[in-house]
Amino acid sequence: MQAQPTPRSAQSGASSLPSLSLHERAQRHLNRAQEQFKMKKYNEAVTELRDAIKAEPNQSEFHAWLAKVHLEKGLPGMAAISVRQALKINPQDELALDCQRRIEAIAPTPDAAKAEKPATGLAGLLSRKLF
Repeated sequence: MQAQPTPRSAQSGASSLPSLSLHERAQRHLNRAQEQFKMKKYNEAVTELRDAIKAEPNQSEFHAWLAKVHLEKGLPGMAAISVRQALKINPQDELALDCQRRIEAIAPTPDAAKAEKPATGLAGLLSRKLF
């Protein structure tokens, strides 16, 4: 009795991966990132999203999701970079716009930042209480 060859469809998933298009691979990375996000595994989600962006850098959805993950990690500066990129690609991306609103709610206004900045030089010396 001779062994039957294994049909291509029954072979391991690894051999079928090269046949996937860049778009399909990027979508798989996004899906895994979303699952990692649900499990609060944010570093793993970032890795998946970066892989998705490498495969398809002009998908605003990937950049917007990266912004969302960065916000959950408490990194509004990194999130702002991803939001800018997402909105550059698609100014109507809802997730990116939502992240932008969240960032603006966190970030101090430029006037508040100036008010908090301590005076330096002679002005700083003169404005301090000596006693």
